[in-house]
Amino acid sequence: MLANVGGGFGGDVATLGFISLGVLALGRKQWQRRPLRPPRPKVPRRGAIPPTPAAASELPRSLPLTSILGVLGVLDTYDALAGALPVTLVRSGPDDLEFVLSAPIDRAPTWCTRMNGGKSILVTMSVIEPLVRQIPPSPGPLILPLGHESRGWWAAIVNPGASIALLGSQASELFAELDNVARHSPAPDRIRLVTADGTVRVEWSEVNGLRAATVTSLATEETDMVIVSDRRGLTVHPYGLVLRKELPPPCPTLEPSSRPSDPSSSPRLSGAGLTPGDLEVRLLTVVPRLDGLRSALPANRARRAIELIAYLAIHHPDPISSDRLRTRVLGSPETDAAAKTLFNTVGAARKALGLGPDGQPYLPNASRHGHYTLSALVTVDVVRAAQMFRLAKAAESPDESLALYRAAFALSEGEPFAGSLAGYAWWRSEGHEARFNALSVEAAGRAVRLAIEQGLLDLASWILDQARLVESFSEVLSRAAMAIAAASGDQAWLRREWDDCRRRVRELDPNGSLSVETENLFRRLSRP
Repeated sequence: MLANVGGGFGGDVATLGFISLGVLALGRKQWQRRPLRPPRPKVPRRGAIPPTPAAASELPRSLPLTSILGVLGVLDTYDALAGALPVTLVRSGPDDLEFVLSAPIDRAPTWCTRMNGGKSILVTMSVIEPLVRQIPPSPGPLILPLGHESRGWWAAIVNPGASIALLGSQASELFAELDNVARHSPAPDRIRLVTADGTVRVEWSEVNGLRAATVTSLATEETDMVIVSDRRGLTVHPYGLVLRKELPPPCPTLEPSSRPSDPSSSPRLSGAGLTPGDLEVRLLTVVPRLDGLRSALPANRARRAIELIAYLAIHHPDPISSDRLRTRVLGSPETDAAAKTLFNTVGAARKALGLGPDGQPYLPNASRHGHYTLSALVTVDVVRAAQMFRLAKAAESPDESLALYRAAFALSEGEPFAGSLAGYAWWRSEGHEARFNALSVEAAGRAVRLAIEQGLLDLASWILDQARLVESFSEVLSRAAMAIAAASGDQAWLRREWDDCRRRVRELDPNGSLSVETENLFRRLSRP
């Protein structure tokens, strides 16, 4: 490789192994992830989301951190020998990595494929695997996950000297993720974030001094790249990228099991239903709402319109008759709603929802038989959470399972319907409340047990708090709380959870008693 540089970009894949051996010879140490295992659990403040297991939280599963950093390390070596290859973006596809450059190049290394008129290079996984055996020793760039489109996942490369603007209503999420990737970088002790006046200065401490990049929230700053993030996705300028993002923060896309399986006995996991649609109904909150509306709902019809959309979303794809909407949704226990009330409510909801990508309204007109349906692009958080609970239970990897559990419980923002003074009687009468509460309690028990086994006590405590927003009392949750206390080694905490469980039982039934399972668990956990 060294001999061929002066005469062009010759050489073959085998010769590049020399560079990897040279990297090893320089004494570069492989980064080992710092385990998130606090000596004593701290119950996080309500609403705060603790970190997930490192393997599930660093980047989406289809963004291989080691391979990206490894290729960038080889490019750094190549850079020193043959000229600059500044990388600004990376795309991770099923079988390759594409690196977008800040300026086009005329020629590329023989182990890469020149793309888009030299504006990017493509590296296949078959080339990466034999070459990249070690993460580069320098602090290196920060890899900031952005989102995905049909070709794969994208991330921004925050290099020393870069200047990036993060704008839009959801830019704060990107700044939070920047802080996260800095803390979990290969050399976190050599990277520092300094914040001042809406700008974050990323500083790399090196032998020859400090190198820095600038990430700003000010639209007036002149930057190399601008990323605009809102509730629907991201746009990356000047590259013309339009990306879809995962909310809440990244959850791995689960692929079908690679092992031969009988479909009747081994479920096939997919990412369907895990991400919010163009619009989403939020029911796991104190006051239900609709996210992504094209225009505001009239104040006098907002509550009824949101409830009607929620009912249709919960029952999708089943058509719902107008009579059922007038009696169960818009009516009261004493009287049914008038046909005019239904007409006005549906009209207000249709206008606020707007038109979908196909130009059709998200809430179409009723059929000639008087039945209403809702577009599949209008999702509801309860349905997504239930889907993630089921996939988490079926997942074979603890990291995948915990990532799904965390994403599902993160949807709970408060006690459902606690601030609603009217409506939503159907939520309880049709059994939706009982089914979702039971599913949440079962999921919380499994998630807490997995988190304890992985030593993630903060995550276990947070999951317990989120589950109790939905189900204020359950012996299953009390047993989970006692298990967390015992895992921390705090016998006083264990006794408090035991006393709290007994108090809750007496509040529900003065003559009630704890189950044998709960009593046996406390006796077993309280042994020295």
